[in-house]
Amino acid sequence: MLLPFQSTILLDVCSTEPGGHLFILAKGLGSDVIVEKAIECFDNPKGLVLIIGCDKTKRYLDATTAPLKRMDVYKAGGAVGATEWILLLDLLQGRLEPDRLVGLVIKNAELYTNPVGQLAFAMHILQSTMGCLNKKIFVRAITEAPEQFDNRLERVMRSLFISRVSMYPRFHVDVDSSISRSCPVDICEVKVKMSPARRKCQVLLLDLISGCLRHLLALNPHLDPEQFPLDSVFVKGFSQRVLNQVEATWRTLSPQSSACLQAIRDFKHLINVLFTCVKFMDFRRELQSFYNRETGAFWMSLDSAELLCRLVQDSINTDDVNAKLSVLKEIVEEHDGEIIVFVTADQETFEHVQLTASNIVIPILMRDGDDIAWLDLIKSGNCVLVLNELTLSLIRHIECVKAIHNQSLLKVYYLMYTESVEEQCYLATVRRERAAFERLFNEHAAMPLIRFDLPDKRGECDECDTDGQPHSRYSRLIEQQQDDNNTTDAQQIITFDVRELRSSLPFALYKRFGIDAMVPVTLTTGDYILSDGRVAVERKSLEDLVGSLQSGRLLAQVERLAGEFDIFVLLVELGDPRMRTSPFSTTVNTDPKWMMTRLSILLHHNPRLRIMWSGSDASTVEMFKDASRVVLSNSAGCSAGCSTSTSTTTSTIKKPSAQMVNPLKAALLSLGVFSDKNVNMVINNFDSLRVFLKAGKSELEMKLGRDLGAAVYKQLHLE
Repeated sequence: MLLPFQSTILLDVCSTEPGGHLFILAKGLGSDVIVEKAIECFDNPKGLVLIIGCDKTKRYLDATTAPLKRMDVYKAGGAVGATEWILLLDLLQGRLEPDRLVGLVIKNAELYTNPVGQLAFAMHILQSTMGCLNKKIFVRAITEAPEQFDNRLERVMRSLFISRVSMYPRFHVDVDSSISRSCPVDICEVKVKMSPARRKCQVLLLDLISGCLRHLLALNPHLDPEQFPLDSVFVKGFSQRVLNQVEATWRTLSPQSSACLQAIRDFKHLINVLFTCVKFMDFRRELQSFYNRETGAFWMSLDSAELLCRLVQDSINTDDVNAKLSVLKEIVEEHDGEIIVFVTADQETFEHVQLTASNIVIPILMRDGDDIAWLDLIKSGNCVLVLNELTLSLIRHIECVKAIHNQSLLKVYYLMYTESVEEQCYLATVRRERAAFERLFNEHAAMPLIRFDLPDKRGECDECDTDGQPHSRYSRLIEQQQDDNNTTDAQQIITFDVRELRSSLPFALYKRFGIDAMVPVTLTTGDYILSDGRVAVERKSLEDLVGSLQSGRLLAQVERLAGEFDIFVLLVELGDPRMRTSPFSTTVNTDPKWMMTRLSILLHHNPRLRIMWSGSDASTVEMFKDASRVVLSNSAGCSAGCSTSTSTTTSTIKKPSAQMVNPLKAALLSLGVFSDKNVNMVINNFDSLRVFLKAGKSELEMKLGRDLGAAVYKQLHLE
């Protein structure tokens, strides 16, 4: 059964009318149930509907599914669950024919807001191959995370080719009337008194958090203090919001700011341990371990840090058991004979109740994103629900179940410490969600009309380019002027490893060279093969480069490249300079002298190695566009040390080996079923690697021979 507003959303989701539609719901309003009902609706062989981000379908495709089986599933049609990586890979390799696709349903759309992500890449391929995506298939996206679309709603809609958006906050008139048709959920708030030791620890921890927050704002005066009050620290995603505001002003986080954010996260964890630990001694051990790790931190000089350590030491013999467990026993005695459902998010509390509680108590371990099928226990109303922690999504789920079954006898208890931050955290989450919806309403009201229904002769939308952004008035003139310069781009073939699809570089290459130039295969050596198979490229991020130098992995990779290629390049992506001091980055030794010394040794032992430094995907694409110029001349982006070490004239470079003259050979030899003698059979019988990958078993056996054709077909589609 569904509530009226859920039925309305389901009808819109199940509509097969071509076009894109995004549904943004408040937390806990049943998006999972709506998607499950939509899967039942689309599960028929009339057409293929892919459910992205949902593994609860009868047929689910991921990296463990054999290619041949995936092709059979596509031909059978119906509702099929798939990852965005599989969708992108099968579109590039030709295993999924776009004409078979009827529509896409995207669950948890907040995970796919990256405009250069894998799903956005796949959507642009569908747009280019189908002519006008919004006239051929439908796209339905649903989410319960409005905060993730704040200030980027239009960008997400353009990248996913969505032209409509519907928002359902809790205060929406349809939502409120649907939930309020029965008696509202009566939550009995049980005040639990904290022990003196726990209460003092909470005050000191809050003081430490406040001190770290003040220090963070002092280090970053461009941050708005009104957007970061003390209660905002306890809302999920605090660190990411700080980072987003830093990026918006084109600044970077200093190491001191990163240390502040990390300290705030650690203190929040300690407060959670303080509230949930069964015994106070568990908190003491956690705090002692934390102090041992943070010796010399800036907050250690605060008075609260010393007082907290002294308080915990003085309470070493305190036999303080979680008071909420004592209240649970009182509730069990009060409701003698009734089933008690105890819901907690803490593993230790869950295990303790499992071992000590009576048979009428059913402990439930509840975590974010978990299945809420256990709510079926409360449909009959013959049970009592006890909540150890109060979360917004859980309350909404209970409201929906109660409204569907018109259950007025349900009893709900919420255990809350008096004079604690538990209630403030809940209220802060409610305020933040409401504010996010208000900003989304304002952004949507000021948003220009988004249309993708005017295809031009190139098969793209007349109003938008491949980035989903409007064409400027000069863009077409610029494109016409560049046509003569780009005539050779269509002949460029880029063979790349399928694991590279996790990065944004293949998307940038696709937008520059087109889908016919992109050949994804499994490479054993290198990440990209360019320039008619003469050039191999090993791509490294800055952190990966440092880690590879430390472990010696880079030396082994370069030696393999030297054994198979005469020209090989180490491409180092510096990334966004604002993110190099991000608190989420891995701590590595990035001392320039240390790095240059090891790179010089590497170049000394491998004089044919070229090192290219790239600051963005656009720079890398320009390097790939003219691979010969990039390899045979010093790159403008290469540092002085590397330029000196790699300055080799054209005459010193060996002639490319015969096996690497054609880019097909590099990919075919990596399959393990070809030799230097029979690999030419593929080159002579197939026009391109794409045609070869799409060939059936009978065609392979006819052109390559029965035994070799069967072995190749098994390697490509069965293993």
